[in-house]
Formats: sequence, C-alpha cells, structure tokens
Amino acid sequence: MPGKDDDRIIFKVQPKPILKDKDLAARTQTMRIVVTSFSFIVLLLPLFAALELPLYLVPFLGVFAAVIVLYFFKYLTRFTDTAAGRRSWRGLREQLSGEIERIKYCKRQGQFDEALRLADEVLEQDPDFPEALYLKAQVLWEGFGNAVEARQFLMKVIQTVSKDDPLRRWALSYRAEITGKAGKGGAEN
Repeated sequence: MPGKDDDRIIFKVQPKPILKDKDLAARTQTMRIVVTSFSFIVLLLPLFAALELPLYLVPFLGVFAAVIVLYFFKYLTRFTDTAAGRRSWRGLREQLSGEIERIKYCKRQGQFDEALRLADEVLEQDPDFPEALYLKAQVLWEGFGNAVEARQFLMKVIQTVSKDDPLRRWALSYRAEITGKAGKGGAEN
C-alpha cells in the first residue's frame, strides 16, 4: 500500500459529474434576454433623456421590451419550424444533450436500469436521435446482455446517420463486437 513517502504517482480517474445545468435551451434563452435587455437599455437612455423621463425606469422597460420581443420571435420561429410538417430537431437535441450526459454518467457508474430509463425517455421525444440509439444499444448489451435488441438499435443508428459520420463507424464496430461475443458465449436474448 503506498504511503506518504512513496515516490509512485497514482492516477485516479474521476467520473464526470452530472451536469448541473441540464437545459441548454433555457440557458441560451436567458442569455438572449440579458443581452437584448442591455441593448434595449442602451437604446432607451437617449430617448428617456430627451423626454426628461426618470432614468430609473430604463432598466425595467428595457427588460420588459426584450422579453416581449424575444418571445414574439420565439413564437414566429416555432410557427415557421412546424410549417409544412417540418420539425426543428436541432433545438430539441440541444435540450436533450443534458439527458444524454446523464445516460453516459449512469452507464459509467453501472446504473444500467436508470440509464435505460433515461434513454427511453429521450427516444420518446426524438425516436431517431442517433446518439441516444447508440447509448441504448450499449446499455442493453453491457448492462443486460441483450444482443438482439442492441443490434437492432445499432442498425437504426447505421441507417440514420450519414456514411462519413464517426457514429456510424462506431455503431458498425460495436455491432461486429456484439455479434462476435454473442456468437461465442451464447448471450442471445
């Protein structure tokens, strides 16, 4: 056992903590409100000075105006994203990035039941999210030894992503690994 006088260096791998701020979209919206508020404050100062209105009202009106404008644009973009049946998956996937990190963390900690539950929740919201499909395949194989379902999810990843996407190569490699091990050990479920 190493003591204080031991010259060896011991490296400990620390798991990544679960993200405290899981909602990237909310954080982004908050930053937009703050930046737009300051912009409106700067624009309102000369107007208030010219009209000889009390300057202490400028910050309140600036924030109020920023919130109204941002929510108006948010409403317009939601309308245009869903027009003609299109859906904006980019925004949704940004929102789900915190859940993806939680799945990775649970998997690293050996909490496969929780990781599987989180993956199912993510896939309910976005059934074609390649990273979530890949993680679910990993959880099914590493946590439950379910080669059949794991390969099905990997096939969906392979069909979903482009040919030059690294995730496709990883899915192909992982599928081959599962097939090889499942064939030798009879771990088919």
